[in-house]
Amino acid sequence: MRWCQIYHDNSAVSSVISVILMVAVAVILAAVVATFALGIGEETTSDVPQASFDIEQGTMMINATGDRYTELYVMSITHTGGDEINQDRLSVRVNGEQAWGVTPADDCNTSDPNCDKETALWDGSGTVSSGSSVTVVHGDHPKIDDGSKGYTIGGDPDWNSPDGYEDVSKNNLVPDGTDETDASNHIQLAAGDTVRVVWESERNGETAVLAEHEVTDA
Repeated sequence: MRWCQIYHDNSAVSSVISVILMVAVAVILAAVVATFALGIGEETTSDVPQASFDIEQGTMMINATGDRYTELYVMSITHTGGDEINQDRLSVRVNGEQAWGVTPADDCNTSDPNCDKETALWDGSGTVSSGSSVTVVHGDHPKIDDGSKGYTIGGDPDWNSPDGYEDVSKNNLVPDGTDETDASNHIQLAAGDTVRVVWESERNGETAVLAEHEVTDA
């Protein structure tokens, strides 16, 4: 009787097992990386306050030189609901730069050449909650950073009447000490400008636009 001996080649099996293990490890690593990345995304998103803002365009009479008025476009921003937000986490911007409002002087007369005063919007003190509002009158300018507190008005205003004006889209506002004929000094809101309410995370510096509106020639 002849006996046959069968030999098993285990090397091929080992190669298949190795490939399977490598694929399994790769899948597990991919799953871990994906879970980590998604977790970070969800954490960042969850930081953004859930708040609603209403932005409305209008006009305002500005008394910049004691007895002279001009009408300018303005944007009124109102928190209409949702999360309360710390002011130091919010900024209002015109075309990416700081936006400014105007606070009328208490005693405005011809002896005060700088009647209305620039004012910061949501300047970091307190919180912004439902009903809080600010009015954007103009954008930023180096002269404002230097402490300029007055304005020069130009364009097509009705100089003597707080009730009358000509074409508001032609009126302009410049900081005192600048050339009103140089358009680069014009700080008033104009058609095409974009006003945004921007939130910044205290944790990682991420930003989110909570509301925006583009100025139009009404």
